[in-house]
Formats: sequence, C-alpha cells, structure tokens
Amino acid sequence: MAPVPPTPLVARPSAVVPLAGTGARRPSARERTPLVLVHDLSGEVAPLEAVARALPSDLPVLGLRSPLVGPRPERFTRVDALALRYLADLERADIRDPLLVVGVGRCALLAVAMAALARREGIAVGRCVAVDGGPGHLGPRAASPGRPRHLAGAGGLTGPGGRRRHARLLRSAGAPPGYDGVVDLLWAAGTASLGPTQGWGPHCAEVRVTRLRADHRHLLVGAGASEVAGVLAGLVAAAGPGSPGAATPA
Repeated sequence: MAPVPPTPLVARPSAVVPLAGTGARRPSARERTPLVLVHDLSGEVAPLEAVARALPSDLPVLGLRSPLVGPRPERFTRVDALALRYLADLERADIRDPLLVVGVGRCALLAVAMAALARREGIAVGRCVAVDGGPGHLGPRAASPGRPRHLAGAGGLTGPGGRRRHARLLRSAGAPPGYDGVVDLLWAAGTASLGPTQGWGPHCAEVRVTRLRADHRHLLVGAGASEVAGVLAGLVAAAGPGSPGAATPA
C-alpha cells in the first residue's frame, strides 16, 4: 500500500487588516507606528473604516478582524487568549512598539487586555483607548430602537452569530485584567455608567475621560466618526514618536 501523504499544514489567516494610511500594504518598520483598531462586536473591521478614513493621511491604521468570524471561525473561550493572538499577529506583521490600541464599546475590553499583556511582555504601550465601553457601561440613557447606525443596512456582515459569539466571550471574562497604565476613555453623549470611569478605575493606574458630542449609536459614522478620529489623532500626537505616552501615568 502506498504511503498516505501528510496533510499539508494550513497557515491561519492573520487578524491584521490595513485600513488607512498604508494603501493595500502593512507599514514598514521605518514608518510611523500604526494605530490599531480592534473590531467591534460584529468581529469585522468594516464598521471602523469611516474612523480610519478621517484620521490623518500620514498615520497608518490597522484593523483587527476577529478569528471568531468568517467561513472557518476559530474557537476562543478566554479574552486573554484572543488578546494574545492579536499581539502575536501584530508581531508576525512586524509591527513594532509602542502599541497604540483602540477598542470600541464592549470590545474595549480586548484593547485593555492587549495593553496589559503587552506591558507584561515588555512591550511599550503608547496609547490604550476605550471608545464608550467599559465594565460599568450601562448604554445610552434614551436608546433609539434599531441597530447602531454603522451596522444599519450592512446585512449583518457576519450575521448575528458573530455578535453572539463575541458577546458570550466578553460576558464570560469577569473582571478586566489589571493594567498598570492609563486608559483614555472617550465617553459618548447620553451614555449612562456605574461610576465616573465606566468601571475602568479599579482596573488601571489612571483613567482620562474625554466627553464626546456624538451618542453611542453614531460614533462610527458621519460627524461622530470624524469627532472620534480627531480625538484619536490628538492622543497619538501627544504620545509622540516612540514615546511610552499614556503607558506611564502623569
């Protein structure tokens, strides 16, 4: 009997997706450190594109698309394991520190987990930003019916399954990981919260709050996306090239 040929190994796809400032390629090590935008609850990067386009053209922007979605979704049961996967994919893409990471809504927990794990691995963190999301986030006070505007008419992109998988993963996470740096919190208009930091206070060294004019449903579209991009651009500029920035409390 002829020997059975070995099954070829299939390389897992990278979560890293270029969004803006880099054309169709990832930035080289000689270019500016890119801003990394973690997917929202859908797991996709498409909802982040309006924010990416509104950022300065010389700032490379990368998105992280969740491996929990797509034709062959992977299984993750811990937030820290998914955060480590994202850090590993950024390293594979030769993205150097300092890490500039942003999470939106409930997925802000992933951004903070990435920052905490990066610091433990000796990776500098330039900025860790939570866009209207945290363990004490209670949602808009007067929520309008329907889906968030950035997903309206999108056909679900991943369908409800992707959103359910991420919601389940984030609910099972328990308390956020301890992060010995600063979380920059962008707080949408009308969002209610348990406490003055959307629950981040006990879990990081400092929380710096910026109040936004846009409400939660409009953060990633139109004027809301432009406002978020303007604040992010200012935070990146204040961190400076190669600076640990918000990683060290002021």
